[in-house]
Amino acid sequence: YHKKLFGGDLLLSGKEDSSGIFALGRANTRIAEATLDRVRSLVEECSQIQGFFIYHSVGGGTGSGLTSLLLDRIAAEYCKKELMGFHIL
Repeated sequence: YHKKLFGGDLLLSGKEDSSGIFALGRANTRIAEATLDRVRSLVEECSQIQGFFIYHSVGGGTGSGLTSLLLDRIAAEYCKKELMGFHIL
């Protein structure tokens, strides 16, 4: 269902879990790189990107750790673009 709604080539799924540990989520570079590859492909399709909206959970290791890694990498790669985060508790 979600693949039809959001486009199957953009969704990532897996059975990995950070077990509520921030450091494990932060160290998950495999999923981070796959996510950043999808972000890069979307940015390439834009004629003039102005920034990013990030909606994420701050609970658990994946929500907080992985997202902080992604935010750092996006900020480094697209340093002149706006980055807005919306945190879900």
